[in-house]
Amino acid sequence: MIAGEVTKEDVCFLTNVCGWGYRKYHTYKVLFEGFDGRKPNYGNIAPVTLGDLAKALKEHLILEVCKLTDPMKDHRGNVNLSIRFFAECANLDDSSRKLAQQVGERLEAFGKKLRPARDKILSHFDRTTVHVGEPLGEASEEEWATYWCDLEQFVQILSERYLGEVPPIRDATSTSDAAILRGVLEERAASHVPLPMPRHSD
Repeated sequence: MIAGEVTKEDVCFLTNVCGWGYRKYHTYKVLFEGFDGRKPNYGNIAPVTLGDLAKALKEHLILEVCKLTDPMKDHRGNVNLSIRFFAECANLDDSSRKLAQQVGERLEAFGKKLRPARDKILSHFDRTTVHVGEPLGEASEEEWATYWCDLEQFVQILSERYLGEVPPIRDATSTSDAAILRGVLEERAASHVPLPMPRHSD
């Protein structure tokens, strides 16, 4: 597929993907770190399953960031709906294009920082990396906060031009029920009621 010019449908896809990505980030923070400055306490409720869920959310977020910051075309020439594609192919006025490219460069720099984790561990199982055992793709809280601010600004530039509106990607959390789940788990942990033991079939 030829890259061509960005379409309204392209921007809709981007807006949705970015919103879903932020909602997953929000879910992780609420369930496992706490947006209110208080780390959740689930006692001994399903620690293995909750640990698996936390790991899956973190890994999926890395994949989401990396796919948005992939090159405009893959090695087969297929076009990616990437930051580079929108920055180069969107029909924007000069000032908006310059701003989109500047923000896009910051987004790509963040993606580059996470990419070793995607390339060596999540999408592949690199033998040397596994044996060395060093963490890859780590980013600070401040870097994640900056990423989401930059991504929201990037989406807003495109949305204003193509959709005639500026929907903040953080609005996607309005449909999140992560806080309800956290409350239920913490309430159950605080009750000290013995947990039901799983039944094993003979």
